[in-house]
Amino acid sequence: MTRSSRSCACKLPRLAIPPAAAAVCLLLLPGPALEARSGSAASPGLREPLSRLIPPEDGAPADPAAALALADEVLQQVSQVRGLRALGPVARELHDEATLRGYITRRLEQEYPGDRLQREQRLLQALGLLSAEYDLAAAVKDLYAAQTAGYYDPERRTLYISSALPAALQRPTMAHELTHALQDQHFKIGQYLDPSRRDLDDDTRAAIMGLLEGDATAVMLATLSPAGGGEWVQNLSIFEGGTLEALTAASAPSVPAFLVQLLNFPYHYGTAFVASLYRSGGWEAVSAAYARPPRSTEQILHPERYSPGEDAPTPVPRAAFPDRLGNLSFYYELVLGEFVTRQVLEQQASAEAAARAAAGWDGDRAALYVGKDDELLVWLSVWDSPADAAEFAEAARSGSGGGRLVEARGARVIRLRSRGSLAPDRLLEVAGGLWTGWK
Repeated sequence: MTRSSRSCACKLPRLAIPPAAAAVCLLLLPGPALEARSGSAASPGLREPLSRLIPPEDGAPADPAAALALADEVLQQVSQVRGLRALGPVARELHDEATLRGYITRRLEQEYPGDRLQREQRLLQALGLLSAEYDLAAAVKDLYAAQTAGYYDPERRTLYISSALPAALQRPTMAHELTHALQDQHFKIGQYLDPSRRDLDDDTRAAIMGLLEGDATAVMLATLSPAGGGEWVQNLSIFEGGTLEALTAASAPSVPAFLVQLLNFPYHYGTAFVASLYRSGGWEAVSAAYARPPRSTEQILHPERYSPGEDAPTPVPRAAFPDRLGNLSFYYELVLGEFVTRQVLEQQASAEAAARAAAGWDGDRAALYVGKDDELLVWLSVWDSPADAAEFAEAARSGSGGGRLVEARGARVIRLRSRGSLAPDRLLEVAGGLWTGWK
């Protein structure tokens, strides 16, 4: 992984998508350093449009003093492009890897007090998204320490730039991060990043991050466009054909595919979402979205579902999950959303088939129950129609083998997955009780 290819903003990854933490940006800017580390050239679909916008790394050393001096100029440019007046100065500081690691560790502790991160990791493992031996906390720290070029901290209202950032990447990195500063000044983005808010579930937070990071990425593309105007929407081939995910995987080969998809979600799909808003009403439409932010990753994936008559998710209540199921105790829960549902289905289907089966998502909640020797994943979901529910159920059954049960009734689906000695008739009994209790 190469630090020269990343910038960061205000949030660390969580579950299905970064938690409300430090917006760490996973924005890939192609360059020789990335190619050298990955062993292959950047995908033409990504490199060709950006090669016209970003000057190649020419070996010029990092110049920390110049980077800090450039911030005022970039802030003025970003403010003009985005149509948001800077309401005050933005503090800026240099960071080294030790500073960044300290910041990431502090944010993780805020986001995941106690053993929360370990519990989330175990649920993701039960979903099959992480291997049993994967250490999520260590991986997050290593990934962001190695990849982050800069970040904006909304708590301190300060822009941090890597002291090792090559000169060619200083301007685009700052354009992205200073957009976060303007978002903070005008829209108080800290309210969306507050981990104590109980009204924002994991999928909703992921959707909001799509708006924040898509906005910042769009502004970055606009500042890099020759005329600095709306032609940035023509440069979205950076996100097509899996090029962003391919570059992430190449520069971070040890990172599971699920995390690669997860970390790129706000930038890939978020930018496309913002582009849809921009086409409908310019930057004013993008700004208006902060008063009514997207409610689910479904709305980011399908911008047409974000409208005055929005397709709001149907919540699956926590009350549908009993505290105990026989000798198993409730352990942890997550709202997965359409995007992570896709990732689960991709374990046994193509990306296209998984996307089709997940497209009718309307709401869900997954919970893990644990006992001395047994473990049970309970996933309740609601779909737009009985046909959508049946399509998901069929996909979820594919390659299910032993220890799994999938039942659809109307527009609802229950999926169980066990590890240990739970017998099939016990799964049927559990499912029957869940149907009775799901009001």
